Amino acid sequence: MRVQTLAIVVCLLAGPASAAAQDRVQGGVLAGPSAASLSAKADVVPPDYTTRAGFSAGLFIVSPVRHHVAFEPEALFTLRGANGADNITSVSLRVTYVDIPLLARLQSVSHGRTSAHVVAGPVIGIRLGARETLVTAAGTSVVDLKDQSSGGAMSLAVGAGVDVGRLRLDVRYNRGLSRLNTDTRARLEIKTRELTVLAGVMLW
Repeated sequence: MRVQTLAIVVCLLAGPASAAAQDRVQGGVLAGPSAASLSAKADVVPPDYTTRAGFSAGLFIVSPVRHHVAFEPEALFTLRGANGADNITSVSLRVTYVDIPLLARLQSVSHGRTSAHVVAGPVIGIRLGARETLVTAAGTSVVDLKDQSSGGAMSLAVGAGVDVGRLRLDVRYNRGLSRLNTDTRARLEIKTRELTVLAGVMLW
């Protein structure tokens, strides 16, 4: 009985997305995991960062589709970071943002309830918090990095996805354009790179 009820709910959510729906503003929720890291350049040997799991969740709006093109602004709470280590210290960096993607959306022709889309555009990031956890032989310490990190960030997102009725699934790559660090000694530049998988539901 529970399996039948779940199947009915999924069918309702994936109900027909008619052509008329594309003539009005639509919106819903998105959420999913990410894998993020940092790229660093400097006059000296820069830190070597590895990937760390993250998460994004928030809202999206899609404007009426005209000639297969629409505008899709979003507001996402995003947790990202990176890990690093040398012979003495291991480092775990965690940064939280409100990301505002401003995406151009190219929509394919629908085949029944299914269509595909690609998105691309700038992402404005507003930093909420930043901290670094250092682990050495002497113990563990947590450092607040707000004063050492930029309060805002710019990046470029590109991605593709599929829509099935009210449901959607996206894969995106986000490349940082602006420097995250405020300390520019040795001409150090740290930027983000991130791969995200987002599942969403159209609510209106």
